Amino acid sequence: AAKQNEMIREYEKKFADQKSDYEVMIDSIKEDSNKGIRDQDRAHRREVDDLTKAYEQKLAQQEQQMKERERVTTQNHEQELDNMRRAHNALLQRRNV
Repeated sequence: AAKQNEMIREYEKKFADQKSDYEVMIDSIKEDSNKGIRDQDRAHRREVDDLTKAYEQKLAQQEQQMKERERVTTQNHEQELDNMRRAHNALLQRRNV
């Protein structure tokens, strides 16, 4: 009976040691997984930030191009209007002569 109790204690000790080792391994795996998830989250946030900046720059560039087109179009219309006024004034002067 004493030998059997000693064997039971040995198995219980081995089982407790094994359980402790597995818990340490599980904790280590959890830490590695959490670190991996945090790294992925960080990378995704960086990627989203980069995309956001790129789109903001593209929008700003398009806005600037639009303003430049409006300016050129306005300038061209003003020149055409001035040319028409001059032509009209010249026509009126010819009629009055």
